[in-house]
Amino acid sequence: MTADQWENQLVIAFGDTRIDPAIPPNSVWRIPVPSQLQAQEMQQYLQPERMLGGLSFVLPEHLSAQDAVVVNELQKLLIYLHYKFVVFPKRSLSTVDTIGVREEPLPDVIREINQLRNYPWLLSSPLTDKLAAERVGMPVFLVLPGPSSQEIYPHLKEISKHSLVACLGRTINDCMAVGVEPDIVIQLDTYQVQRHFYDELPPMPNTLLVPLSICPFYPYANKFRGVVMMDSFNLDLLPNPSRLRESYVSSITACLGLAEVLHAPHAFISGANLSSPSRLKEHPYKGDNQGPPPIVAVQDNYYLNARNGELVEALEYFIATAKEVDQMAEAIAQTSGTKFYSTTDTTLLSSQWFPHIDLNAIMDLPPVNREAFLETVDRVLTAKEPVDLMKTRMAVLKMFKQLSVIEQMYREDSSTSELKGNHQITKAVRKMRNPEVPAPVDAVGVAARLATRWRRSLNDSRLLLQAMTNAGRGKQIPMLCFEDEVQDLSDMMQRLIPKKSWEYISIVTAPYPHLPSGRSLHPNAVLPWLAEQQVVCASPKMMRYFDYILEYAPEDNVYDLSNVIGK
Repeated sequence: MTADQWENQLVIAFGDTRIDPAIPPNSVWRIPVPSQLQAQEMQQYLQPERMLGGLSFVLPEHLSAQDAVVVNELQKLLIYLHYKFVVFPKRSLSTVDTIGVREEPLPDVIREINQLRNYPWLLSSPLTDKLAAERVGMPVFLVLPGPSSQEIYPHLKEISKHSLVACLGRTINDCMAVGVEPDIVIQLDTYQVQRHFYDELPPMPNTLLVPLSICPFYPYANKFRGVVMMDSFNLDLLPNPSRLRESYVSSITACLGLAEVLHAPHAFISGANLSSPSRLKEHPYKGDNQGPPPIVAVQDNYYLNARNGELVEALEYFIATAKEVDQMAEAIAQTSGTKFYSTTDTTLLSSQWFPHIDLNAIMDLPPVNREAFLETVDRVLTAKEPVDLMKTRMAVLKMFKQLSVIEQMYREDSSTSELKGNHQITKAVRKMRNPEVPAPVDAVGVAARLATRWRRSLNDSRLLLQAMTNAGRGKQIPMLCFEDEVQDLSDMMQRLIPKKSWEYISIVTAPYPHLPSGRSLHPNAVLPWLAEQQVVCASPKMMRYFDYILEYAPEDNVYDLSNVIGK
């Protein structure tokens, strides 16, 4: 490798390879005989801080069988460390940044808004430790989106008779298309675009949703039997440290965590190829190799062999995922004792932790007791988490006041363009990835609209918390609604506010009659009445029909129940 080719990478030189002496020695890791590599030396170089400029592998012309195995495994480990601790935190606003690769801490506004809009479920749903305590003990079949998943769909209906079925948002529609309503859906990915996987789904009364608190699951949560959260939305406000085992590296990790929570004796993973067919006809490494060929980078892709010997190509992300998933499977084997299997050998997962299994072996298992599983789910869904409502309400109120000031700053012409352009929200907007805001777009304008949306989401959460607090103090909570909405809305809100706490009120104008189960208001009396209320909840139908009144609510004190129904 020449100095002209070096761009601050950590250079890993295997075997007897020439490295330009102009490359700084502390950026070169020489491994003359890989099979003799000592643990102490590995600890010195396996530090993400050394990989800030990337990785560059320099390969010898000859690799013995023993050396080839070490080279291949060490490459995977280095790629994993680089991706997890350098690449991902650098592009993320909220991922833990253990080595300080981000230029400055910025608010992850989209995920903050997601979490606020999820409050109806975050305040009322149990965490996965309640499910773990039930020790379900049933096998689970995990449907992932890799190419090999297409091989299992013709058999999934029969498989579901012998195993619980869990999937991701990305595979839920494929499961439904073959007549299988999954038992559990995992939602770890926080991208807004993930919401569209759920747009056309019918109600799924036999399916449990297990999301991360910062995922935008609020539009579709009510389609499911219930919600069990992966994590506490804030440990200061909900002091339950339990968290489903997962990693931001990939949604597959949460699938393994689910198997652990279920105490599944067996977990079958389909579609975990973590690669795609190679566009090259031959492996790019042309040396004399007596073992597994090394990993070779060509432009933005790595070329390597899947465990069945097939040449595949993979992004850094996929190789990192395979390494972390192997580590997780090993750890889970020591906790719940779950044994994992892969339905394909065209995968980067190791055969040690994910041996191949034939689909017939799964279909030979005893029938799964789905009725017993649903009884367990219903029992779990009755559990209450110790949310500190007062502390949560005060935290939201404080943030609401801060955002009101920021929103005003963006609106005022007197605020300088420099102040707006250098504000943290504007900087965060420039780093957004879903959607991206490239340079030609007015980032300040986007930031101004985002600040307004953030402030409105905080206001919604403030109102919901106030209504819950008032109900806890024995006060009646006004609900503006029509007679045909009373039963469904009170049922839907019961986890948050007891039915006995509602006072049902309607707005009367032709053709809408008085509300038999409550009292009614003339349209001209609504705004004066609202001015006297601390918080009022309003049905979606009421918000739609009387928007010309309710949008002028004093102090924005009307809580739109569409936030709970989903929209």
